[in-house]
Amino acid sequence: MFFNSNFSGLTSCVSDQHVHVECKEETVADLIELAVPELSGLTQERHAKTIEAAQKEVLTCIGICLCQRLQRIQQRLLEGQQACDLLFYVALQSLKHSFEMAFESKQGISELEKLCQEFDEEDRKKQEKAQKKREKKKKQKQAKTTSGPSEPSEVTASADVKKPIQPGPKVRIEIRLLSFQFV
Repeated sequence: MFFNSNFSGLTSCVSDQHVHVECKEETVADLIELAVPELSGLTQERHAKTIEAAQKEVLTCIGICLCQRLQRIQQRLLEGQQACDLLFYVALQSLKHSFEMAFESKQGISELEKLCQEFDEEDRKKQEKAQKKREKKKKQKQAKTTSGPSEPSEVTASADVKKPIQPGPKVRIEIRLLSFQFV
């Protein structure tokens, strides 16, 4: 006893051994509705005792296959959308960088170069201050030796040893990027 009403909207291709599902909303909805309990973990009886139950089990299996295929399609669409959004973001970043470079070339000197020049100027001022301090100490030492006792004293030759240049304050550079939300 074959219940043809159960398989309305389905055709089989015996030579290629596959099933064609009619692209109607109600047919697809009926198949997915049969598959939902199985997909959600609510198992029904596995061994069909009647032909009608066996046919319903076949329809459930077709519904499960259909659900899995639709999920794969949805996943590919989401991946494509995310790739498109990411590509758009990268293009915007590239445009922003190109715009900044063009703006800096028109402006002349970049902000980073200005910052480096300021630090170099500060280092130069510190070195000059240290040099003046050494010269002042040297003059004080010479003043003591010229106005000191007439007895010969040991004079130690002090070579002008330059101290290694200490690194300046740490530079913290922040680069702010445009923020986007992927929806």
